Amino acid sequence: MTKYISYVVGNDCSGSSADEEAPENFTASIGSKTSRSIEILLNATDDSGSVVYTVSYGSSSQDIKGDSGVETSLIINNLTPETSYTFNVNAKDMLGNAASNNSIVLQATTTEDTNTSCSGSSGEAQQGAFSSGYSYNFETIGTNVKFTFELLDTDKTGVVAYLWKQTPFGEIQMDNAGGKKFTKTVGGFTNGETIRYACKFGFAGGLAVTKYFSYKVGDNCPLNIEDNILMQSVRLFPNPAKSIINIDSPLRTLEKVEIYSLLGKKLKVVHSNIEYIHVDDLSSGLYLIKVFSKEGYFVTKFMKE
Repeated sequence: MTKYISYVVGNDCSGSSADEEAPENFTASIGSKTSRSIEILLNATDDSGSVVYTVSYGSSSQDIKGDSGVETSLIINNLTPETSYTFNVNAKDMLGNAASNNSIVLQATTTEDTNTSCSGSSGEAQQGAFSSGYSYNFETIGTNVKFTFELLDTDKTGVVAYLWKQTPFGEIQMDNAGGKKFTKTVGGFTNGETIRYACKFGFAGGLAVTKYFSYKVGDNCPLNIEDNILMQSVRLFPNPAKSIINIDSPLRTLEKVEIYSLLGKKLKVVHSNIEYIHVDDLSSGLYLIKVFSKEGYFVTKFMKE
């Protein structure tokens, strides 16, 4: 006669005891950063096949489940630009067995917010979700506006894009400009009119829609020239430039110089020795240079050879 055996419903007792092995090889590191998001890269192995990660920061925490031995990406959104954050990262298996090297402490600082009404980048979605995000740019050409959206997610394939007008709602397919960048030029606008548009990205297995952006027709953001007198009194040379741009001005009140990409991303700020700006660290191409003085500022373009 056999003895009585106690059994808890749901346990896997096929010849082995309950799982008591904690996750091993647990690592955590910082991935990509934007002005409002920080990516946490997570990895660990466990004989159950799955690992649960918990990332805590301030009074908030997020959990994400990953496959054993496969790097898992968790993007922390809605952060404040140019702010330092401390993350405490823990790993456990499905039964709660904790990794021996819990907690891993990570520190990272969000980048400067270079978004403008004309251009920038974001990870915010009104439908679906982005793993990395997208960039956007609006440009007025006469009575037309050229819209450019680029999907930055590397895990999406078969991408198409549609321009969304908020009021009255309308959808227009955009033209592919290479890779995951799409453009569309729409006409019939009035200078000074405020419009609101978004972009729907469709891809294999789903879709994601950007937030709506407000744009004032005619606004050229970093291309704006606020002081024509200052512009006439400052000379930049050589242009194109190989390694140095010289700034010649009778004014003695130059305060700083900023260099931007054509999409409005700030690349360099110089506060001293403004007469000689080193640009040898920039790739070949067209850039915007913004010269500040107590009398105002002006922006012009220059070519880096």
